[in-house]
Amino acid sequence: MRLSVIIPTHNRAATLARVLAAYREQSEAPDEILVVDDGSSDATAAEVAAQAPDWGGERLRYLRQPRRGPAAARNLGLRAASGELVLFNDDDVIPTPALAAEHRAYHRRYPEAAAAALGKVEWHPEMRATPFMRWLGERGPMFGFGHFQPGARLDFISFYTCNLSLKREFLLAHGWFDERFPAAAFEDTELSWRLHRSGLVLRYHPAACGWHYQRFSFEQAVERGRRHAALRPLFDATDAGRSIRAAEAQAPPKRRWRKRWARPLVPRLAPALAPLLNSRLPLPDPWYALLYRYSVEAPARPQATS
Repeated sequence: MRLSVIIPTHNRAATLARVLAAYREQSEAPDEILVVDDGSSDATAAEVAAQAPDWGGERLRYLRQPRRGPAAARNLGLRAASGELVLFNDDDVIPTPALAAEHRAYHRRYPEAAAAALGKVEWHPEMRATPFMRWLGERGPMFGFGHFQPGARLDFISFYTCNLSLKREFLLAHGWFDERFPAAAFEDTELSWRLHRSGLVLRYHPAACGWHYQRFSFEQAVERGRRHAALRPLFDATDAGRSIRAAEAQAPPKRRWRKRWARPLVPRLAPALAPLLNSRLPLPDPWYALLYRYSVEAPARPQATS
């Protein structure tokens, strides 16, 4: 099966160059890479042009659109892709040498039209991930890789388009990304809900691993969380959003009681714990969760400092 890699990007020329260089070093090279430039103002076009001769012919393709967000960018890539398999890769996720081969191997094992593979994403060693970053990317609001077992079937919440492959025809037949979402927030979850209703089977395939080449301080993570929260009303108006709200309403009473009990303590804990959030000293996961949610939901309150 031909493999098309779709990479939406915006103003990350230097990191994108590393991503593309890593794809040249794959044990099984993809058949084509489509870089979809979402209105960048940096040297993105020049970086792609500089690497194009190394790929030969049309294997590295550059598409550009006005700034409309990753949902529209992925749809543009889907329209142009020629492969039976589509691999979505973020512009800051550097593939390890076997990533493309492992995605292909997964689909040889699961040739069904509805089969999809979620690869693993770990912090790049150069990022020297803090304990907070590890929580954020493994057990927190960014990704939940720390909760997954190899080969496990995943629910629609875990449809992370940073490193995910599926059959192009299944995707075209059952759903496109909703282009009303102008930024990277909820657009993949909303699509995943529709695809799962059509029979999508998403499994975790950690052998297809990528390195996340981005560093997050607590403050940067909170700012990202606020941008996501701003799009929550749009998501809540979709069928997927209504489904999640209904599930949250059915949360066990004990869990809701714990949140009510803990919330009043957060304003007292925040000033004391703020200096530790970007340090090498690990804190319990519940503390990270409480402080993060408190900061995202209350922008006017004191924020953590480095």
